[in-house]
Amino acid sequence: MMQELLVTRLSKENIFQVFTANNGQEGLYSVSINAPDLIFLDIRMPVMDGLAMMKELKKDDRTKNIPIIFLTNFDTDERMLEEIPEGKPSFYLIKSNTSMDEVVKRVKEALHIT
Repeated sequence: MMQELLVTRLSKENIFQVFTANNGQEGLYSVSINAPDLIFLDIRMPVMDGLAMMKELKKDDRTKNIPIIFLTNFDTDERMLEEIPEGKPSFYLIKSNTSMDEVVKRVKEALHIT
């Protein structure tokens, strides 16, 4: 449901083309063929979680500098922070504490859009 809301809200901006994936493995494949400017991840995703996907992205020279925004229900804890590799995500947003307007603001900030 959050994915649909996010796609709908970003599409209203008329400056974003949005690609989606249903799990982390599909997400890696989508990144490889679509070369996005920004990636949204969640901590919990089927097949490959968001932390594992981010680690894979950071290993690849073609994807390591793509800004990542975590939009998740999980607040960070020490264990999670230790698992986040060098080149942390651009933003770590808690779904319940973040409005769609705030998400769009953070996307624009990560992409340097005014």
